[in-house]
Amino acid sequence: MTVWMLMGALAWSVEPGVDVVEDEAVEDAVQLPDRSSPPPVLPPERLPLLEPETHALMPGVDVRVVTIQGVRSVSIEAILHRGSHDLVGGPTEEALALGRHMSVATRTRDASTLSILQDMHEVEIYGWLGHHRGGVSLSCPKSELELGTELLGEVLREPAFPKADLKRGQRFRELFYTVDGPANLGRASQMAVSYGWFPADHPYGARPVLDDVRKVSVKDLHALHQSWLEISPMTVLVVGDVTWDEVKPLLETALQGLGVEGEQKPDLPIEEPTGIRVIGIDGPGETQARIRLRVAAPWRDAEDRVAADMMVWAFGGHFLSRLNRNLREDKGFTYGSRARYSTAETRGHVTVSVDVKAENVEATIREITAEMNALVEQGVTEDELGAAALEKISSWNNVKESARTAGWFYSGLLRSGETVADAEARGRKTLDVTAEDARAVAEARLGEEGTRLWVIAGDRQVLDPQLAALGFEVEWITPEQAVLGTF
Repeated sequence: MTVWMLMGALAWSVEPGVDVVEDEAVEDAVQLPDRSSPPPVLPPERLPLLEPETHALMPGVDVRVVTIQGVRSVSIEAILHRGSHDLVGGPTEEALALGRHMSVATRTRDASTLSILQDMHEVEIYGWLGHHRGGVSLSCPKSELELGTELLGEVLREPAFPKADLKRGQRFRELFYTVDGPANLGRASQMAVSYGWFPADHPYGARPVLDDVRKVSVKDLHALHQSWLEISPMTVLVVGDVTWDEVKPLLETALQGLGVEGEQKPDLPIEEPTGIRVIGIDGPGETQARIRLRVAAPWRDAEDRVAADMMVWAFGGHFLSRLNRNLREDKGFTYGSRARYSTAETRGHVTVSVDVKAENVEATIREITAEMNALVEQGVTEDELGAAALEKISSWNNVKESARTAGWFYSGLLRSGETVADAEARGRKTLDVTAEDARAVAEARLGEEGTRLWVIAGDRQVLDPQLAALGFEVEWITPEQAVLGTF
């Protein structure tokens, strides 16, 4: 009854003789989206990235601060601009042990205490030593910054190199060279590519000396560490939601007395290999085969570096690359393949990696070669160039995603002696690269006259006839030789 009375009241609420008219103006004002065609895709814009603030903390120690608001962690990298080449002429077992063991313990905190502190406070700290620089890297929440910088200073100043940990590390090192490394054909292939590319008489190609592993002593490491501090200028990169005023007093306490005046040293000159070389790693009974290919590529400052980067991206630098579409999607030979472009001050190369069934090696190598020939003859498409340029912008815009991603970006600039403006200018060049530019660099580097180092690991009995059908003259080595570089 109540419902009917309400309806009646509503009916009589309109004055007699007055017509009810729909509000046409309101209806006309509604604008529906045009769905007759896909909406336009607007190209992304590069987000602004600031140059680091540079401050002189003390003689021989400069600090670069990159403030990124809103990130939880802080990344600090204390880089000493001298490395194994400056200390002992190359990556000897002694120099490698210094980098691996300096963050195990300090004279103030033993290995157990240091490990527990890191776990409890979400602090990550590790030391490292390369050819031309080394240092200590720290990552921690901002709330633990005081503890983190304290540990950073301890590891830099007073690593303890406990004898028990050193002996354990030496044993693991020997096991890697003699057991674990040779048992992993993927790892052995990777090492064979490096040794096959860099000559043994050059520091970048130094081979391990198994007999030297056990010769490293705690005394040797303390002496080498002290020498390292005495000759090394230092740059500290700080990335996170922090300011110079916040980190300055912490760094002054942690780094007091460290650093000497000096500059970064350039990379060593090195000759690129030439011609075609094929190395086979015999793994009897292996049903899978590891295929690696390395070709020469432009150096860091070369005019065609950007074109090479985009060409390699189209070739094998992403999931929908030519290699992956061919070998994974079309042929079903592999779960995935990739081509990686590495460039430095005095060298550059592209490395192709793919794992397939042993019986598919010949077909896979032919397909890789066919894809390289297509790039040489036809270059890349406009769509591939556009996608590559968009990917570079996307990577640039992801720099400030976290302190870690920003740390990687700014650390890379620091090590290469570049500024943000240099990186941005290089990134903007991607928009100007033409298909002919990419084809030209492919012709220069991927052509049949260029350098090609093939490393194929697997069962020799299965691989031999396939490689012979390709006309390859193969140097067969054992996995042990691949790991130690004795070929």
